[in-house]
Amino acid sequence: MNTYGYEIAKPVIPQISREQFASMSREQQDKYLWLYKSQVAPKLEVFREHHAYKLAFGGRGGAKSWGFASLLAQKLSKEKRLLLCCREVQNSIADSSKKVLEDTITRLGLPGWVFKHETLENTITGSTVIFKGLFNMRAANSLKSLEGITDCWCEEAQSLSADSLKLLLPTIRRDGAEIWASWNSVSPDDPIEKLKTRKDAVIVKINFYDNPFVTQRLLD
Repeated sequence: MNTYGYEIAKPVIPQISREQFASMSREQQDKYLWLYKSQVAPKLEVFREHHAYKLAFGGRGGAKSWGFASLLAQKLSKEKRLLLCCREVQNSIADSSKKVLEDTITRLGLPGWVFKHETLENTITGSTVIFKGLFNMRAANSLKSLEGITDCWCEEAQSLSADSLKLLLPTIRRDGAEIWASWNSVSPDDPIEKLKTRKDAVIVKINFYDNPFVTQRLLD
């Protein structure tokens, strides 16, 4: 691969040869395959730990959305959680993160998931994923009605308004709740940037060269 002089990050779980794979027991093969496909960009692995605010920002190609979808899908497949996926404006379900979550669940082979028109539900853990546009909910004065949210993923968070964040943050108030935000940096004055000052936040700056799965086409 031509990296154009960039040093591309290495995956935590490296790809092994066919000979190495064949020398493993079936149990070892299954474990390796799961670890390999369930990993995310190394910088994002820290988000497996509990933090009230999980913030990932940078340029395109850093696999932020892909990584968040993988980590959240794995989390909701282990225990009962209620995940709110939101963005500033969502005119239809097609504008949401639903497709990337569905693709990730399918790729990982996570059991129990049912893909409904507007939600995702796990029949084993009882987890549910809902998708909302914060501007729409503010207009309908319905944001405060969201209760029991354990996880919130703000996608394209650079577009979130100060009014939306002012209403959203107190809504995600359960003990152990987490707010995940991913965005491509536009301006240091974007309201989402203020979350970086939270003492209970873990902050990751990530770009294409931090993504070990970056494609040649993207590099070109």
